[in-house]
Amino acid sequence: MSMHPKTHTRPSVDANTSDGKLLQRVRASLASTGYPQLQEIRASVHEGFVALRGCVATYHQKQVAQEAAKSVDGVEILKNEIVVR
Repeated sequence: MSMHPKTHTRPSVDANTSDGKLLQRVRASLASTGYPQLQEIRASVHEGFVALRGCVATYHQKQVAQEAAKSVDGVEILKNEIVVR
């Protein structure tokens, strides 16, 4: 598990709130990586804190997901809890 500046979690986020909009941008960034598996990663957002959870096949995919989420404007802290299996 790694913490990166740029999570707190919340079960559900309204898409019209700033958290909801950030969640949409994080999901879009994960989807744009070219790795379909990363679309299955669960992301949660609370006031700029983002947590990523799920499973991927390689450490490279875990790192790609982390970098994609960190690159989103508004992400203050990222907690990567993705498991490699």
